[in-house]
Amino acid sequence: MHENYDEALLLELVKSKQFRALRAHLDEMNEVDIAEFLDELDVEQEILVFRLLPKDTAAEVFTYLENTEDQEKLIGALSDRELREVLDEL
Repeated sequence: MHENYDEALLLELVKSKQFRALRAHLDEMNEVDIAEFLDELDVEQEILVFRLLPKDTAAEVFTYLENTEDQEKLIGALSDRELREVLDEL
């Protein structure tokens, strides 16, 4: 278990598609921890969870992603409108 959040719980929420509960937990987390959690997910899950985030939070989380490859995958997966909204928040 991670010191600042319950990674196993979050992973279970993603796998069981309990997005409302997942969003509630993400709302309580800071951007650095969310970015760290996203790094633990496969690409499809990462994109899905990223899309659950409010745009201002998503922009902050994007800057904290450790791997530029993850940033590139998100950029490729987001629609032009979603990408524009995230970039506008940066």
